[in-house]
Amino acid sequence: MIRAPHRELRLILLGGAIGAFWDSFLVAMGWLHYPSGTFMAGMAPHWIIALWMLFACTPSKQNTYPTSMVGLSFS
Repeated sequence: MIRAPHRELRLILLGGAIGAFWDSFLVAMGWLHYPSGTFMAGMAPHWIIALWMLFACTPSKQNTYPTSMVGLSFS
C-alpha cells in the first residue's frame, strides 16, 4: 500500500517529464530515431515516456521488500 499516493503520482509525472525531455532532446539532436509511436516530429514516442514513468516507480517499490526474504537471500 502506498502511504502517500499524491507524492507517488508526482514522482511518476516528474519521471515522465524528465524522460520525455531527455529522449526528445536526443531525437532533436539526431542521435536517436524512432520510426513510430511519436505524437509530433522531433518528440519521444509515447511508449518510451511510459517506460520512464515505470522507471520512476522503482525507488519507492524497493523499500517494500519483505524483511523476512532478506535472511533467505543470504543463507
